[in-house]
Amino acid sequence: MVTSTPTERSILSVITYFDLFSYPLTDWEVWKWMTPENVQAPSYSDIHSLLSSSMYLRERINSCEGFYFLHSHDENVMIRKDRYLMAERKFKKALRAVKLFRCLPFIRTIAVCNSLAYSNTREDGDLDLFIITDPGRVWTVRLFTAGLSKLFGWRPRQAHARDAVCLSFFLASDRLNLSAYLRQPDDRYMQFWLDHLVPVYGDAIILDHLREQNVWWRRAMPHAYGVIPARRRIVPDIRWSRAVRSVLILFHKGSWGKLLERRYRTMQLNVLPQALVSMANKDSRVVVNDHILKFHENDRRDAIALRFSQRFAEVV
Repeated sequence: MVTSTPTERSILSVITYFDLFSYPLTDWEVWKWMTPENVQAPSYSDIHSLLSSSMYLRERINSCEGFYFLHSHDENVMIRKDRYLMAERKFKKALRAVKLFRCLPFIRTIAVCNSLAYSNTREDGDLDLFIITDPGRVWTVRLFTAGLSKLFGWRPRQAHARDAVCLSFFLASDRLNLSAYLRQPDDRYMQFWLDHLVPVYGDAIILDHLREQNVWWRRAMPHAYGVIPARRRIVPDIRWSRAVRSVLILFHKGSWGKLLERRYRTMQLNVLPQALVSMANKDSRVVVNDHILKFHENDRRDAIALRFSQRFAEVV
């Protein structure tokens, strides 16, 4: 049996992880997202060479059209292509909502997240947005964004989430450290989630600050650098949105604005679904306070971690 090196196992590990989502990787993506087992991280040329020359890897992975995947999973190449086309359509719908949200106050940045962020969405998938707000304004921003989404019929409905705008994660800009919300010390899902965030509106630099605050991300992914979105996926600020936002900011200034923030919090807590209320602040799935609103009732990270460990044990 061919023995493996730490670098070969790291390569196989990241390919196996994305295989869970039917997402084959290019050699550049393997290098960018792998977690090196050695202190000295390998170069891209090292990874490119190993993918073509390693007997250990050739026994476990195939390649087609520049993509690498586990043996017998050739269909994932076509799945990735098909989902990319679906993601293009869904991105346009997500940006439609963001164009409206840009007139709202206290939003620092809006990013597309989860599977849509790396163009691996399913046909029945929703449109996940991650919003960073000014300090002390998460309830105000959630009220306005959720209210507009409800008004335009964009909110998820029971048994119908396709193309719905999912507003399940708000974070204040002065509380960017997410370490307390990891499910495991090696929370792969959060590592990739953080790297895949696509800034579509506002100050994209704040996502760099977000990653800097979460040093566990850099330790796990020394080659990752976040996403620089294409111009077609950026919503610019314009005159009318600045004008509307200025009026709303004026109405929410000073102590009056702080009072409204508290009133908005009370209003929303009163209508929060009982399932979320019962889970709130018990663990990292549902977190409700004045700095972070995280409504991930169906948090799949534990299940994904288990599936990964089982799959990797089969192929290593």
